[in-house]
Amino acid sequence: MPYTNKTPVALCIPRIEEGITENFVREIFSALDIGTIKSIIICKTNNSTGRKAFINLTSWKDNSNAKRVKYRLANDLAVNIMYQIPWYWKLKLAYSN
Repeated sequence: MPYTNKTPVALCIPRIEEGITENFVREIFSALDIGTIKSIIICKTNNSTGRKAFINLTSWKDNSNAKRVKYRLANDLAVNIMYQIPWYWKLKLAYSN
């Protein structure tokens, strides 16, 4: 799916550790500067001990980071977000059913 800079998108971190807050996720994504954040939602997974995060962007930025992430997501390639060496999150598109 091609993305324009004005395409809203929902991203998902399928596994996020306990203790990671919405503010922390916002800080990491703000530093990446890939898009304008509309909202961040952290919720439990179907497995009662797991959590996941949804990051809703209203638009993409026009920079190399954003272009790289858009390309990788559009081509179903891995996107790893390093938040604290050596820890990282896997980033995926969030699809609605």
